[in-house]
Amino acid sequence: IIEAIAAGLSVVTTASSAAIDDLIGDGRFGTSVPVGDVAAFAAAMQAAPAPAASPTADAIAHVRDFTIEAGAHAYDALFSELASARAMAHTA
Repeated sequence: IIEAIAAGLSVVTTASSAAIDDLIGDGRFGTSVPVGDVAAFAAAMQAAPAPAASPTADAIAHVRDFTIEAGAHAYDALFSELASARAMAHTA
């Protein structure tokens, strides 16, 4: 999904988890349909816009939030925050 968005494609997927809606930007970069709803999937495929000639700046910025580096930085910030909170709790 991330690679498709980065390539300027509109994604059609099933709503198998909340993470899917995050990936498709709550509809900005594609559509999710209920799992098993073949008619909805077919309709979404027919309604999907043609591929863009190149990805938009918005799409590029969006997919950067889902890179390994972004995930590592988020975990680093979380662990640092937790360690600081724990250190403060032990000094109080």
